[in-house]
Amino acid sequence: MNLNEEEKAMLAGEFGKPAKQAIEYLIKMGDFFGAKEFVDIRSSWQDCSIAMHHEVGLKMVEDFAAQGAKFRCIAIMGPSDMPEWWKDINLREEDAEKTFRLIEAYRKLGGYLAYTCISEECIELPNFGEHCHWGGSNLAMYVNSVLGARTNVAGVGTGLMCSLTGKTPKFGLHLDENRLGKVLVRVDTELKNLTDWDALGYYVGMQLREYGMIPVFDGLPKNIKEGARRRFDGALMAYGTMGMYHIVGSTPEAPTLNDAFGGKKPLKELVVKRENLDEMYNYFPVKDKKLDLVIIGCPQVEVDELEEIVELLKGRKIHPDVAFWVNTTPKFKHIIEEMGYAKAIEDAGGKIAYRSCVLWMTPRYVAEVLGYKRMLTPDIKYAHYLVGYGMQPIFRSIPVCIESAIAGELKE
Repeated sequence: MNLNEEEKAMLAGEFGKPAKQAIEYLIKMGDFFGAKEFVDIRSSWQDCSIAMHHEVGLKMVEDFAAQGAKFRCIAIMGPSDMPEWWKDINLREEDAEKTFRLIEAYRKLGGYLAYTCISEECIELPNFGEHCHWGGSNLAMYVNSVLGARTNVAGVGTGLMCSLTGKTPKFGLHLDENRLGKVLVRVDTELKNLTDWDALGYYVGMQLREYGMIPVFDGLPKNIKEGARRRFDGALMAYGTMGMYHIVGSTPEAPTLNDAFGGKKPLKELVVKRENLDEMYNYFPVKDKKLDLVIIGCPQVEVDELEEIVELLKGRKIHPDVAFWVNTTPKFKHIIEEMGYAKAIEDAGGKIAYRSCVLWMTPRYVAEVLGYKRMLTPDIKYAHYLVGYGMQPIFRSIPVCIESAIAGELKE
């Protein structure tokens, strides 16, 4: 890689040992992917969970913090492992202790403890064409696709190194030629509710399943609510492992179909019909209609979704045998309380987590030891991942989830 004077100085140790270690890592990664140079970044998003760091990651972050290292960009921290009420559900003290150690280490490094995985609640959004490192799944999708900024999808180690240097190697989706559409997706059905966006993203991701197979959607509305978009982004990434998409007439790099493909023909074409979406609702088989847990919020719930949830819960009670958890972000806490949403959910017997996600809450322990196995969710991303941790997920619409939580069993 070609290094500028600042990068050479960093490699020589003039910015301290942590920065030297970080840029050595990034040079190796850049060489592997054929990057010719670095680009400066103003912001990054970094996972803040022990589930992703494990012991080795925790030690690395603590070591950098102990050496006095500081992030060289605005580093926004994602959700942690422990909800505010972790003791109430008997999560383990040792897991909580590691979580809080990781949080403290990131605080010392200068990370912004936003505990969020939804874009508009982050501290600083990148501009169109701006390079950044927002490596987390649905956030990378949003940054690349909706904002037209540029990031690759990557793990926590890469995010840490980019944040310590304020740089990232220029390859992949940082390059114009890698951002063009590859697959034309014609949506030949109406999306009737929020969870249809989950089903659409999951179905298309299932068909493509390749990072470089960037889909171009034709037939979707120009203006999309954030609650629908966060579902779509999360579902498309969950199965598809891709880093961006285009929506003709909506996303900034796709004003026309021709622009989205750079004047080239698509490699393939996919048509999505109603029956394809319906298949996704039945993708996770119902093994037992009795429920232990209903969870909403992966990615975290947007305010525009809470109104529907609260209206359906109003004056009613969650079944005593069912736990009902809603995950959202701390920046929504004030408005959720002011609007009476928090009180309505809590009066019904539910809990709100403002800084965590069930994906990080030691889910296998939650399922196998605490007994929360039979799970219902309107978030297909939750279903996709939690089935691998010993849970029995069912994916349904928000109204079905609320009615079932009240009944104690699946009600359709």
